[in-house]
Amino acid sequence: MNIRPSEKLKRITDTRKRIFVFADSHGRDYGRLLNNKTGVNDAVQSIIKPGAAVEEVIKCLFRDIESLTKTDYGIVFGGANNIAQCVDSEKIQNLLSTYYSLMEKTVLTNLVICTIPFVCGRADYNRIIEHVNHRIYNMSKQFDHVHMCCINNLIYIDAHILCPGRSTSTIQNKGSYLRPIAGNYRVNQ
Repeated sequence: MNIRPSEKLKRITDTRKRIFVFADSHGRDYGRLLNNKTGVNDAVQSIIKPGAAVEEVIKCLFRDIESLTKTDYGIVFGGANNIAQCVDSEKIQNLLSTYYSLMEKTVLTNLVICTIPFVCGRADYNRIIEHVNHRIYNMSKQFDHVHMCCINNLIYIDAHILCPGRSTSTIQNKGSYLRPIAGNYRVNQ
């Protein structure tokens, strides 16, 4: 059987798994990390919207949802800016309903929702973030295509690897977000 190069390329392209990262500034390095860790047949694309609320982050996902298949993955980082802007019950309900509608509309593909990252030095926000993450996790159990990824443990592990013996509040300014650095996920060195 003789296959022309363009047909062979098309077949290879058709078998590629596509991974889309939709994130605010807290997920800016994850696309590169996934690109380095995934196979050669996988395509990783990142869409980063710094400082955006989760509704803005997932607009691109909603726009391209018809082109995604069961072999594709949409990874969503967002929500920290929603909570940082204003902490009231109505805003939190809007955030939760946004995540629920995201889960409902993505049934034809795989969805990975990363937990909302903790805010360094802000215990009051972190309690709210933990509560919201727990509610998002409970919602995700209703859907087979939705997976949760807890990034908060990785964030604090990385901070202690970078500066052993120092508290996370002295590593970065109060109120700033700590973010993971690729490859530093080992606790025991």
